[in-house]
Amino acid sequence: MPYLPKITRARFVLGPFSAEDMTIIGTFMCDRIRRRIESGVNVDDNPSKALKPGYQKQKTRRGLNPIRDWTWRGRTLRSLSVKSANENAW
Repeated sequence: MPYLPKITRARFVLGPFSAEDMTIIGTFMCDRIRRRIESGVNVDDNPSKALKPGYQKQKTRRGLNPIRDWTWRGRTLRSLSVKSANENAW
């Protein structure tokens, strides 16, 4: 079962987006971030930094890409999601 973000309501709304809108935007951004991490590209569209030689060797031995991509078992990358959305918190 997928994780559902916690959406809270506010009595007075200060921001221009509803909690649902922020959840949609956040999910879209998480997908973009995930694609960048998996492809080994950083925020500036440059290749991510090289791994330390020992860790690179371990990842290669396990059949994984020897790049910084948040994967060893995959738990860190799978946990990237919108956790909560509130109309008055940015």
